[in-house]
Amino acid sequence: MNPTRSCALTLGLCALAAVATLGGCASPTAAPSTDERLGQAVRQTLAQQVLRPEAGRAADAATPPFDGVSAVHTIVRHREGFKSPPAAYPVLGITGASTQP
Repeated sequence: MNPTRSCALTLGLCALAAVATLGGCASPTAAPSTDERLGQAVRQTLAQQVLRPEAGRAADAATPPFDGVSAVHTIVRHREGFKSPPAAYPVLGITGASTQP
């Protein structure tokens, strides 16, 4: 077989494969069926997680559920919890820290 003819045949087969591959991407019927439902699961999940959708429109939306003293104590307790690591509790005799002093 002639090397020039073999090279031309290989090049032709590669071109045919490229056209066939790109032809699958250009299908006009594939996009509309997926685009109309794109994000539907995310929107549905978000809607299921909202407890009161009308809460932002309510007159008392900015009113906290507790007074200022309770809020301050809650924030202080939250910040104090990060100052030292939590205690290691033994689970089946296995701990993350040494129990020896």
